[in-house]
Amino acid sequence: MAEPAASCALVLMTAADWSATSALSGEIAQRAGLPVRSVRQVTPRMFAVALDGSAEACKKAMARLAADKAFADGVEPDRRRTLPARPAPSSAQ
Repeated sequence: MAEPAASCALVLMTAADWSATSALSGEIAQRAGLPVRSVRQVTPRMFAVALDGSAEACKKAMARLAADKAFADGVEPDRRRTLPARPAPSSAQ
């Protein structure tokens, strides 16, 4: 079985409002130079983005996005963590 592709998560603050995440996804991929795994809108100008690429490629992609001031007001790693699922009550003893 093949290993899943590496990815990185970031928070992107755009310079303009975006209502269509599919259009934004294409813009991010073009400007970052990496495929976009997912885009989730937080506010009209803030998005949680997952890019496909190695840690080094993601670092460079984030730098490219941050340097594009006409497109991005800010880019930072997404440091949020997901808690594991709570066990079912029937599994408690």
